[in-house]
Amino acid sequence: MVGMPAPLLAPALTAPGINVQDESPLSLLWREVGLPSWHAAFAVVVSTVAIYAFFVLLVRVLGQRVLSRASGFDVAAVIALGAITGRVTLGYTPTLVAGALALLTLFAAEAVVGELRRVRRMDSLFDNRAVVLVAGGQIQEDLLRRSHFVEDELRASLRRHGVHRLEDAELVVLERTGEISVLHTGRTIDPFVVHNVIGADRLPDEVLRHDDD
Repeated sequence: MVGMPAPLLAPALTAPGINVQDESPLSLLWREVGLPSWHAAFAVVVSTVAIYAFFVLLVRVLGQRVLSRASGFDVAAVIALGAITGRVTLGYTPTLVAGALALLTLFAAEAVVGELRRVRRMDSLFDNRAVVLVAGGQIQEDLLRRSHFVEDELRASLRRHGVHRLEDAELVVLERTGEISVLHTGRTIDPFVVHNVIGADRLPDEVLRHDDD
């Protein structure tokens, strides 16, 4: 602006008393890709662990449906989730070092959770149990609602597994990973296969293979 004093036009890019021209190229590079302090690094680690824990909690509460194949709305939600996660973990000025530190923390948290899941009692804290959606060729409406699944999604899953008729599906299970498993009619099912699956007791007795069979 004409007539405005020069000091008001120059933004304060550096801290008082620091002359950018006196810094070495390495220092200037670190200013662009590094972190200003150990406090900033600690903030990245804490933010990454917190957002990871919150995501695990959401999956635990909403069920493994959020991990299944995504619809158009789900894709938009995932994109928004990624943007929010990046902003929370990296702050307003993302840098290369901050991103690398966040990724390292994320993989470390995943490794810790993986080890904890080896313990049976701890495993149930992080993952939902598998849920029966179809038993004996009959849709389990209450379990479908509990899993936040709709019949259109179930029909699409049956088509992907080559099911021509609903009665051809002896058992359809929403797995802990969000995937759909389909067991076709015509063969008995070992109780070991459906152990700890919610709704497995709804299978007809003649379908389950017992030790004395």
